Amino acid sequence: MRFKKYRLGPELFRQAADPNFLSQVHVIFGGSGAVGGATALQLVSLFEEVMTASPDTADRAPHIVITARTKQEVRQFTSILFRIQKRDHGKKPTLLSGVGYQTVKGVVVELNTLAIDPQIQEFSGLSISTEEERISAIRQFLAHHGQQLDGPLRRRARRCQR
Repeated sequence: MRFKKYRLGPELFRQAADPNFLSQVHVIFGGSGAVGGATALQLVSLFEEVMTASPDTADRAPHIVITARTKQEVRQFTSILFRIQKRDHGKKPTLLSGVGYQTVKGVVVELNTLAIDPQIQEFSGLSISTEEERISAIRQFLAHHGQQLDGPLRRRARRCQR
């Protein structure tokens, strides 16, 4: 059986021809750790490379949402991101108030702390539920606490796209 091999670089640039390519949002749960952090930084690098080669990226910016368990983990990841941006571009990312940072080439990196208490009764068995059941449980939980799925995170992401 033969397999066709693709090189990542040329494939990325082919995909980038689609106007929606740079409007992607990726969420990396645990993105501040060793593996998740490396993945997040690689995604930033890939998007920045495509944005450099794409002439019209002013109105589009990929978003990478990174979660960590603590503020300390967020600070550690931010420190690494800043060092890499300074090394590669000579400048640090710019602060996007209340959202995160925008890299020198325009990738939005949103940093959030996220922890789920396994003792929350409404979320027991969530990992083995169907997608519809998970969404329903989350909607009910948020509604009970006066929130909704289209909460602050989505509003912040939309504000950042403007």
